[in-house]
Amino acid sequence: MGLLWILFYLFFAFAPILCVLYVIKGKKIWLFNLITILVTAALVGYDFFAAYNAEDFHTAAFIFQLFLPIQVASAILTFVIGNLILLKKRGFFTKKRLKKIGITLVALLVLVGFSAIVRGLITVANYKVLPDIAYTAVNLCYYDDGFGVIFSGADNEYKEVRLDESLVNLLQKNEYPNEYEKCFSGTQYEGYHARRALVDQDSKKVYMITGGSGGDSYCKLFCYDKGSNSLDLIVDGDSWIYDFDLSDDGSYLVYEIDNTLLRYDLSSGETTVITDKIKQKKKAAADEKLVRVSKDGRFIIYFCGGDGLIPIKKYIFIYDVEKDEFQKVPVKKTRSVHNVDWYEE
Repeated sequence: MGLLWILFYLFFAFAPILCVLYVIKGKKIWLFNLITILVTAALVGYDFFAAYNAEDFHTAAFIFQLFLPIQVASAILTFVIGNLILLKKRGFFTKKRLKKIGITLVALLVLVGFSAIVRGLITVANYKVLPDIAYTAVNLCYYDDGFGVIFSGADNEYKEVRLDESLVNLLQKNEYPNEYEKCFSGTQYEGYHARRALVDQDSKKVYMITGGSGGDSYCKLFCYDKGSNSLDLIVDGDSWIYDFDLSDDGSYLVYEIDNTLLRYDLSSGETTVITDKIKQKKKAAADEKLVRVSKDGRFIIYFCGGDGLIPIKKYIFIYDVEKDEFQKVPVKKTRSVHNVDWYEE
């Protein structure tokens, strides 16, 4: 996307504000609101058309993540400014009404501020029971230098650390998936590859989620026995398995399908639902979905990404199995976040 196209899109992103020009001569509030809605709807429709016909994914993402939020924000600002001006023209803002509006706004501000303080205190108190969390500013699949961040829930503190061998090994505990492509040769799963592979404590069995030419390949979880050179399909899902984790004692696996966290018991082969209430963005990227189980199995990290209508700030989303509660930890000290995991000795 060249500079001229960026300037062109920026102009249209702020175009809803031009509707305010109506108030120079117009007086009908309903007509002003209708014009603003139609203009915004037309621009949003054009955004979807341009994104659908974009040359690559990055251009489409640029439109949805930057220009579309700007248009929505511009439309809201236009509604507020335009209606205030038109109401003033009609003589709505008398001294008596302004006094009532002022008292109401002050009361709302006090209420919101008090609620924020209480919510903050509760959140910090919940952090104290969390194990430490580590994440990196670089993707360890491609870089092994740079810096990482360790969040201490007990102290509610973020500490920046240099990446050393021990931290890299902890955060990149999955095996090199390419080593296990040979497992699928000569089987009905010929052509599959491992996206993530975890080895048990005895280094005898490897658990893998896969990918391949067909969509079904992304819905499976395998167990490969190194000793017998045998491959078993242990989970055949009906939707993508984006990530999974092996419990610290090696007795069960946790994976996520369709916003549901599931537990697979390795001794009995039974699958149970941990929770089906996890919330993620509807259009979450594959690398934002993850599964990381704490050593005691109480906490599960299941998502790392933006939150809200305009997802500028990133959070690490956690499910407390014991209390059946959800919480999120803000990502700080780095804009890019990768390799999120529990930092437990």
